[in-house]
Amino acid sequence: MAKKYVGFSGVFCPHCGERVEKGETICPSCKKTYSLDDCFKGVSALGAAGKGWTENADDISLKRFAKKNLKGSVIGMFVVSVIIAAVIWFTSGMNMDRFEKEWYVVVGPLIIIWVFWLIWLIMQFGKSKSWEGTVTEKERKEYKSASRDEDGHKHVETTVFYILHFKDTKGKNRKLTQRSTTGWYEYLKEGDRIRYHGKHTSYYEKYDKSADEEIPCAGCGKSCDARAAYCDRCGCILFKAPSAENKTDPLNETPDLDNGESSKENEIENVKKFCGKCGAAVKPGAAFCGKCGSKL
Repeated sequence: MAKKYVGFSGVFCPHCGERVEKGETICPSCKKTYSLDDCFKGVSALGAAGKGWTENADDISLKRFAKKNLKGSVIGMFVVSVIIAAVIWFTSGMNMDRFEKEWYVVVGPLIIIWVFWLIWLIMQFGKSKSWEGTVTEKERKEYKSASRDEDGHKHVETTVFYILHFKDTKGKNRKLTQRSTTGWYEYLKEGDRIRYHGKHTSYYEKYDKSADEEIPCAGCGKSCDARAAYCDRCGCILFKAPSAENKTDPLNETPDLDNGESSKENEIENVKKFCGKCGAAVKPGAAFCGKCGSKL
């Protein structure tokens, strides 16, 4: 096989979530063309995500992505800690004899940094309960702060906060605040019915996605073509309605039999098959399970 791409887009097949092969136009795993426009000729991206809640909230691709991010964060923090410890060691003129008596000079700052990092880690990767609700209000706030540079010139910086207000089905008010980023603020509208997924991701799924040509990825957050099944940047499965997934899957189309095959052979070909991992029904000839993404 050809060498695999390394980058931040077009890395994964949008149909099966497998790695894209460099120089190839057809995925060697699912046998579909990487290009969505070529694969879904005549199928509009508008409405391709459908209306309804996803069945992919526990997909293995999301678990892999979260595990990879957690591992990267731990490794990164370890490297940063080593660098900070080395800087403190050399700038303070530390040696082993002195370290035995004044170990806190080096270890103290690292403990403080690790405590704050662990708090951030829990906030980022800790599981939270899912809930359903409605977008009740969208709010935009600006805060200005003045500062001076080395030459004494005054500068005014503006920080913008984008706030979404929700009311869940139990009557509880909830809020999402984003600083200087408009992702969920632009995607969600007042009155939208949403479901928050907090087990493997922090994702606000819209119930009615039929008016969207693009939907956010539950892994990296990229806006993806609604006809795709997986994000081409991180390989995570997209949160689409089950009916929409079937509608835009070429494997669900009934082929025209013009080669004289008997009706008996046709019946055998259309016998239902099931995924050996999750038990979901799959179409004859499918290379991957449409629910969990496992190879058949």
